[in-house]
Amino acid sequence: MLSPGNGGSAPVYGHALGHVTYERHCPEQTLLYRLMEKHYPAADIMSHKLALWMAQLLLALGYALLAIAPDYGLVILACMSIGLAAGGMLPVWGALTAEIFGLTSYGRAFGLMGPIIMIFVMVGFPLTGRLYDITGSFALCLWIYTGLMVVAAALLMPLRLPKKAA
Repeated sequence: MLSPGNGGSAPVYGHALGHVTYERHCPEQTLLYRLMEKHYPAADIMSHKLALWMAQLLLALGYALLAIAPDYGLVILACMSIGLAAGGMLPVWGALTAEIFGLTSYGRAFGLMGPIIMIFVMVGFPLTGRLYDITGSFALCLWIYTGLMVVAAALLMPLRLPKKAA
């Protein structure tokens, strides 16, 4: 539905969608970031694992809504979901990394994530372009990304976090 150049909503409202997803703002301005940051680093209100699952769910929901995108209202809802996910994932990611690897190995662990993330990002752009060229729609790649969020959430299940001292 959101295909550039077909007279749909993407070319006309693309700038507005960027603002809805908070692309042009600091992540600190997003609601989920503020909720997580308020309790960071203690995170007394919920576990880091649960908070990351919430962010992944919001991201998957946003991708799925964009894949079906029957009208502009759902597109706005999808972009808001993705914006909330981005704002919530940033503080949780750092806190979860510190909790798993400890403060002494935090920098090394975080540094090793960069090249791995870079590989996935490098594959994502050409994959999205190729799938659009083949199908004429972004729906397939959005469903693939939704599935990858489900896989990422499932990979968190066996993760055992260290017990917090009482």
